[in-house]
Amino acid sequence: MGLDKQLIDSLEAKLGVKASELEFSQDIVDKVVDKYIRIWQNNLVKNNHMASDNLWQSIGDKEGQYGFRVESKAGITRLYLSLPDYYEYTDTGRQPTKKNGSGVVRQKLQGLQGWISQKGLKLNLQVKGKYKLKDGTIKEYTRKLTKEQANKQAAFFIARKIHTKGFKGTNWFSSEIDNFKREVLVLFLFLSVPS
Repeated sequence: MGLDKQLIDSLEAKLGVKASELEFSQDIVDKVVDKYIRIWQNNLVKNNHMASDNLWQSIGDKEGQYGFRVESKAGITRLYLSLPDYYEYTDTGRQPTKKNGSGVVRQKLQGLQGWISQKGLKLNLQVKGKYKLKDGTIKEYTRKLTKEQANKQAAFFIARKIHTKGFKGTNWFSSEIDNFKREVLVLFLFLSVPS
């Protein structure tokens, strides 16, 4: 299989080494992986996906539950990536719910550890309303909400919108995955060719 010389040259330039100096090593793979970790983390920041920083941190996680893992056994090298399950929603979006929701979306939005609190949204603590008396008079009122009540109310309305309309993703991950796969494939092919 012939390799695109321009692609190899650009790979060499990005890694900062010459073909004659290349030997298969974890360091070379790590350089490509680290490059894309930075790209994906920058995309998260640009697209304002920084509520708890969990997703941002999980991409670059070297020792925990998430992140990239490179395994080499018996001459076979495998590259694994594990991310929190919600990364897909931030990347590709979410369709409207087809049936009634289970309440999971609302639960993840509300509370001290929920998305609303982590995002630091300013909530309206005053509710204005109107009601009609028996004599036909319309009265207006203002009621003050606690932060917990405002958080719960906002979670309900956000979850309702997500269930009815869904939302678009920002392609922070998928926009670069083809380039990443191509670079890794060329790297493995290039390094596996006997010199």
